Amino acid sequence: MDKRVASYIKAEYTKVELLKKTEHSSIWLAKDGTGQIVVVKQLSTTGLPFRKLKEIAHPLWPRILFTAEEDGTTWVVEEYVSGNTLSAEIETGRRFSPAEVKNIMLQLLDGMTAFHQAGIIHRDIKPSNIILQGERQARLLDFGVAREMHRENSPDTRAFGTSGYAPPEQYGFGQTDARSDIYALGVTMKELLEEGNHGWLTAVLDKCTALDPKDRYQNADELKAALLRPSYRRPLRIAALILVACVIFGVGYWMRQQALPPESPEEQRTDTPAHIETPLEEPKPSNESVSSDSPGLAESPSTQENVPIIPQPIPEVAKEPKKLSSEDIGLSLAVGNENLGAGGKYNITVPKAEWEAWETAGTTPMLTKYFPSDWEIVLTIENHSGVPIEAATLKAAINENATMEHYNTAILPGSTAQIAIPLGGRMLQRNGKYIWLSFSSDTPHLKSSSFSYYIWINPETD
Repeated sequence: MDKRVASYIKAEYTKVELLKKTEHSSIWLAKDGTGQIVVVKQLSTTGLPFRKLKEIAHPLWPRILFTAEEDGTTWVVEEYVSGNTLSAEIETGRRFSPAEVKNIMLQLLDGMTAFHQAGIIHRDIKPSNIILQGERQARLLDFGVAREMHRENSPDTRAFGTSGYAPPEQYGFGQTDARSDIYALGVTMKELLEEGNHGWLTAVLDKCTALDPKDRYQNADELKAALLRPSYRRPLRIAALILVACVIFGVGYWMRQQALPPESPEEQRTDTPAHIETPLEEPKPSNESVSSDSPGLAESPSTQENVPIIPQPIPEVAKEPKKLSSEDIGLSLAVGNENLGAGGKYNITVPKAEWEAWETAGTTPMLTKYFPSDWEIVLTIENHSGVPIEAATLKAAINENATMEHYNTAILPGSTAQIAIPLGGRMLQRNGKYIWLSFSSDTPHLKSSSFSYYIWINPETD
């Protein structure tokens, strides 16, 4: 069969350098007839939304110069974008300030709004797919696993994306939509920041990466509004603090005035205005002895030795809540027979004989398994801080279901508690041999982003 598209590409473009080759794609740096550098992609799949991307051209992604499908292959010729990827910047040890992260996010969100409104999901937002040009302009690459959103609420049939950046629903646990890209964007931006709490930005990114899509920002515009909101809320907070301080001072002053002893009539008369004449007392005979006990004389306040001293109340000043860090919280996780650390990515290898003995289901016994009845997730929480941990919560995504377990009693300083989620009888699907966990609480400044787990369950290969 005459492959007209492949022939056209070969005739119009000269390959210069192979940029990337995988089992399903080849990406070349090439030149057109005028010597302009372009990127030529050969993708072994069809149905990708490159035609729509070409129609809704936006400066966020490379300009699509040509695209066509032929014999199960998609051909794309697009603008070559120069610059450093965010992953390359991270590898050099660079970290970005909250202001830089906010600027990058706002640029990405402008483009995300455009392709989301056209019904397109990127599904592979990560540092290696974002390029910075001139230190400030962000560009988003690689729509090779993008898809168009579906109205029906059925799970994705194939797992695409990059482990660690793709949300749970992208692995067959649900239907991907704009919130899936928001999750990946949040994970990417967290990777750019220094470790620690970054105030309002940390709270925004935590909401982006919520395990349940309903708990995330529902679209790019909503997230953009959250990023812009602190710019005018911060002065209001400062004004509110000043007002509270004034109220506390005023209450304290009033309480001190109420605690003072009342003035005597003689003391009150000393306040008589100077222009009002007072009658003169007749002089007393010089031979009279005047004692301090004479009823006609009031004792000077300085000579009163028995007047009680009333302590003045000190107004309470609101204390800034202690900012907790990972050093204040000791976490250890046990899954089945494996004891894991305090967050990160892990692989649990199941011995071959044990894996084969796990209960199977359906007509594909090697692809679908059930966890043994005695398997469970146990998170141990040690409170090393000086404040109680309130409403500790462990969230878990296992296959198509998201399970949430609470530890409702406050974990007091110096004490230990456990949260357990049973795994027995839960099914491991072909594209879902993993568990996703995150720990959070209502304690101020203790964020779930610091304590998350991504655990793969793998059969032994030997």
